[in-house]
Amino acid sequence: MHNAHFNEVEENLWMLSFELAHGRIINALPDYTKIYFAITDDKEKKFFTNYLIKKCGFNKNEIKNRVYFFKCESPVLWTQDAGEIIGRNSNGKIILLSDNDTYSFSLNNIFKFFPDVFNLHKSSELLSIEGGDVEIVWDVNRKGVIALIGRHRVYEYFSRKENIDYKNIAVSLDKINEVKNAYKNLFYNINVEIIPEKILMQPSIATNELFHLDMVATVLANDEKVYAFVPYYEKITGYYVVRLPIYDHPVRSPTNIVKFINKKTDKPTVLLGKYPYYNPTIPKEESPFAKIENAIYNIDSAVKLFEKNPDDKNYNDALTAINLLWKIFNEEYSSKNPYFEKQKKTFTDCGFDVIEVPTCASGSGGLHCTTLY
Repeated sequence: MHNAHFNEVEENLWMLSFELAHGRIINALPDYTKIYFAITDDKEKKFFTNYLIKKCGFNKNEIKNRVYFFKCESPVLWTQDAGEIIGRNSNGKIILLSDNDTYSFSLNNIFKFFPDVFNLHKSSELLSIEGGDVEIVWDVNRKGVIALIGRHRVYEYFSRKENIDYKNIAVSLDKINEVKNAYKNLFYNINVEIIPEKILMQPSIATNELFHLDMVATVLANDEKVYAFVPYYEKITGYYVVRLPIYDHPVRSPTNIVKFINKKTDKPTVLLGKYPYYNPTIPKEESPFAKIENAIYNIDSAVKLFEKNPDDKNYNDALTAINLLWKIFNEEYSSKNPYFEKQKKTFTDCGFDVIEVPTCASGSGGLHCTTLY
C-alpha cells in the first residue's frame, strides 16, 4: 500500500510541477496543435498522459492524434532555448536550427524520433542559437524578414572564440559587425540587428536582469502594420513602438509570449501569461500570489513528513495539501487581474487576438522560454 501511496503523491507532485512551470498553456493551444513532449522515462509519459486526461480534459483519441513523445536523457528546462525554428524545407519538413550547447540534446532527439517531420541544421561552433535570444521577424516594411539577436549572443560568440568575457568590456564596432556577418551567413543572407546594440559599446548602462531578447521586445504583424512591443525600453527605429505595462520581473515581461497565426480565425494571435495578482483583492486577506506561495510551503512540509513516516495520516495530509493548491489555482486563475487586463488591452487595441494563459510566477522563465513553436 505504501508503494501505491508514494506513486500517487509522486504523480500529483509531477502534475503540480508541470503546472507551475507551464501554467495552463495546454488548454490555451488551438485544438489543431501537435504537441511534442520530451520524457526521461515511461513513468513520466504516464504522468503527462494522466495530466492531459485529468487536468486538461483530453480523451485517449485526442492524445493519440495530437501528442507525440520522445525520450531525452535529462529534463528539458527551457524548451525555447534549444534552438530556433526557421521554416520548412522543400519537402515540407520543419527546419530546426541548433548549436552544440547545453540544450542541443533535445533537438537531436526529436529529430532522431521524428525524422519525417523535422530536419536538423547545426550552426558553426561559434554561433549560439538560444531561441530566447534569437528571432526571425518581418522587417519594418513587411517586404522581407530580418534576424534579431540579443547582445548576449555577441558575448557568447567571443567567449567561444577568444575565451574572454566581454560583459563588462566595450565591444568595438568591428567586432559587432563580425558577429552580425556571421549570423547573416547562417540565416541565408538576411539582415541582422542586435537588440540593444548600444549596450555592447557602453556596458556601464547594462543590467544583468535583462539577459534575453524575449524579455525586451517582440515583433508582431497584422495586415496594416508591423509592431514592436517594448516594455519600458529604448525604441526600435522604424517600427510602431507600443509600450507594454510591466509590474513584475522582466523574465515575465509581456513580450515573453507565444505568437502565431490562428488557422481557425486567420488572425495574428498571442498567448499571454496571466500571473497571480500581487495585491490583496480583499482588504486584510492574502494576495492571490501569497496564497499560492503559502500552499506550496504547506505541500513541502506535508510531503517531507510523508517521506519520513509514510503512514495513512501523513499520506492523506500530503494529498490534502496538494489538492488545496489545485483548488487555489482554479480560484485565482479565474479571478480578475488588472495588470493582465492592461497588458491584454495593449495587444487587442493594435488588432491582435489574445488568449490568456493562467500561469504562475515560478522559475526564471516565461511562456516563450518554456515553448518551442
